[in-house]
Amino acid sequence: MKSGLQLAAFFSISIVFAAFTVCAESDSLVIERTGVTSINWSDSYIEAEGTGKVPESVQEKPKAYVLALETAKANAFRNLLEAAKSVRVDSLTELRDLMRQDDAFKTKVDALIYKARIEEREFSYSQKTVRVVIRMPLRGDLIRAILPYYKGRKIETVDSMPSAHAATNGQAASSAPAGPNPASPEQQSAAVQSGVIIDARGIQPGPALLPRILDETGREIYGPLQVDTETAARVGFAGYYRSASCREAENRVENKPIVIRAIRTEGPGRSNILISNIDAERLKAANSASHFLNKAKVVISID
Repeated sequence: MKSGLQLAAFFSISIVFAAFTVCAESDSLVIERTGVTSINWSDSYIEAEGTGKVPESVQEKPKAYVLALETAKANAFRNLLEAAKSVRVDSLTELRDLMRQDDAFKTKVDALIYKARIEEREFSYSQKTVRVVIRMPLRGDLIRAILPYYKGRKIETVDSMPSAHAATNGQAASSAPAGPNPASPEQQSAAVQSGVIIDARGIQPGPALLPRILDETGREIYGPLQVDTETAARVGFAGYYRSASCREAENRVENKPIVIRAIRTEGPGRSNILISNIDAERLKAANSASHFLNKAKVVISID
């Protein structure tokens, strides 16, 4: 009897611990909610719900609920479209701007919306309503459709920036001798770093599909040109979390990320994140050794 009570107590504790873990993980997610829609920036999807009233004029109940379901789906798709338009692409652009500028792009987005998956169906026989929730990913084909607008732009990136020691007293540095150069102490220590966590708590950045990391002079350290299209489509450009210690964030940047404190944001959408020039050099050195920026191993921690 005693062993049975101990076993029951063990399972009770396990259930409580599991529930706490789930709550802790969900508390780390960055979700923007507006009415019947939400944008989950951590898991990269938009959700929208719609409801349909069972028509009183239809006597056959099965048929009446089918009609209510179709109405609910139509409302959900309409709500999803409005939510998608408000998604920040970068600090200056929302998805609606690209849709307005290019009919072909708008057609692609419309097609992605109507391919959205139904996540929930809820029939309320007491209220005589049907509620559905649909979900559209913010990765995959949406990223593939957006990137051509950015890949053609000439943007100064970490790979195209001159080295801090490229010139001395206004004179161009001489060509390096043939053969490998020994790594600097900073590069040697950065060789094991597997990703970057940008601690942006307190500066309230706006999550975006294509965030940029800039130094204090506005030079781009990380942006759309550094990640190939298929990698970006698969994992997105950055993971937004309220805690960088949650499981998903740790999986993204792996075992030994470099941690950098953001100093401010830039642009109307507050999606460009500025770091100090000293930290920019640290990040560049770490990336030159590990190339984690090219793999989008970037986590942005926000309030």
